[in-house]
Amino acid sequence: MRKSVVVVFFLIVGSVFAGNRRPVKVEGCEYVVLASRSVEQEQAWKEVVEVLRELHAAEVVYYVKEPREALEELRRIHPRYVAVVEKPERITRDYVIGMHRLSRQMTPSIYADFIWGIITGIDAEMAMKLVTNAKEPLEIHNGLVAQKRVELTEADWERFGYVSWGKSGMKMNSCDTLAVEHWEADKQTDKFNELYRKLEPDFVLCESYAPNYQLLMPDNSSVHERIYAQNGVFRHAMQEVKVEDNRVSRREVLNRELEWSGKPKVYIAAGCFGCDVDQPEKSCALAWMGSPNVTAMVGYPANQILLGQAVWGGLKFWHATPGRYTMAEAYFLGQQHLLHTLQDFSPRLLESSYDFTRDAMTNLSVISAQMEGATAKRVDGNILGFWQERDLLAYFGDPKWDVRFRPGEETYTVKMVHKGKKCVITLETKENFSVDQLEGEGIRTFDNRIPGEPATVGKIPFGFIFPERLKNPRLASKQDWKVAVSEDMLLVYDAWFEPSKTYKFVLQED
Repeated sequence: MRKSVVVVFFLIVGSVFAGNRRPVKVEGCEYVVLASRSVEQEQAWKEVVEVLRELHAAEVVYYVKEPREALEELRRIHPRYVAVVEKPERITRDYVIGMHRLSRQMTPSIYADFIWGIITGIDAEMAMKLVTNAKEPLEIHNGLVAQKRVELTEADWERFGYVSWGKSGMKMNSCDTLAVEHWEADKQTDKFNELYRKLEPDFVLCESYAPNYQLLMPDNSSVHERIYAQNGVFRHAMQEVKVEDNRVSRREVLNRELEWSGKPKVYIAAGCFGCDVDQPEKSCALAWMGSPNVTAMVGYPANQILLGQAVWGGLKFWHATPGRYTMAEAYFLGQQHLLHTLQDFSPRLLESSYDFTRDAMTNLSVISAQMEGATAKRVDGNILGFWQERDLLAYFGDPKWDVRFRPGEETYTVKMVHKGKKCVITLETKENFSVDQLEGEGIRTFDNRIPGEPATVGKIPFGFIFPERLKNPRLASKQDWKVAVSEDMLLVYDAWFEPSKTYKFVLQED
């Protein structure tokens, strides 16, 4: 019997295995380690660079102050993967924004030209763990989610648990149905802790926030407890509050270390400040990299995210066809989709930058007016959210780590062949193919007319990462597909693919 829990998280049904995948081919060196001279000058940190270099047969490029100093060297090498090794105190919001911009400066196209990730830690030992944990592939079977609203099918996981407002669910075996339990809302931390220890998850998602460097469970606004990070470790503190003679007194009755450990895993920080690391001693992101062994993580080093397209859109690419993409590949496609959407609306939104000094809640009309002035178009919450997140998503971990959702039933295959100066990509759908599933209809689709809800994170296009780089590809003549294409990937929009059909996309190359 199926049990669902209200509005929107995973509708993961059996989908596509990563058939037809071939090793990615590039000319020259495909992997670069980008690091600061500060890293080079400390032996423990330099060893992280050296291990990555040997592991991926990489070239190493150093900069003094900012990664953009390495632009010409990166253009010369033209890698497909870039691992940035840096101390956490230097990884600010502007640092992340700068890396996104750098990734688009290799070629004249509007798209990112390499897949990148940040290797860091509260110390060099933690940074090294991100590298060594990623040496072995990971297939995700067990998940734990903390968010306000969840929809899921219990068949999608071997073990699964969620914590929401005043209720939780858990299944311990693949044949189980989801057991739902209701309890007091202020027990969310205890339930999350209990489920974490029981489930031993490969995948953790928190639609929670880290204001003032505290990890808040969804809707848990209790002033009497907090989860906070201290030097790479999570702690849980509780206070007893009394009111006597109009005076409020507080007494700490609990302060304990949370024993969140286990095997390598991934973490999705679907909330504000989830990936702040520039104050290491109190960073929740670095605490996840500690004993919990989070080896890849995405999130935002900023407050007041209006939409969540970068996090949720990348997650759609990753799990809509489970097994086909690694986590880094999926988020790479999500970023390309975001850039194409902005370009399609107005190229000016790829030139103008969002002003993070403005409070999004109190200055929303001013921000919208700025966009409308730049584009001469009326904007909505969706496109504003895309613009805000254009350069904001932080990916921590080795960008070449082979971490995937466990594959489901194959529903389509993709092949690519060269014919002279043309490249033909053939999509063959099977009887069990579903275009709704391909477009990620089961995740995070909210109506932005509902007060208090974010704007809609909508459909994703069909995506394909080329097994080898193409030279200046573009859609060949006599085709009417709506596409986004770069040297590395193809996105196909507004194509209502049908089961048991064959579709061809012909690209012209130099």
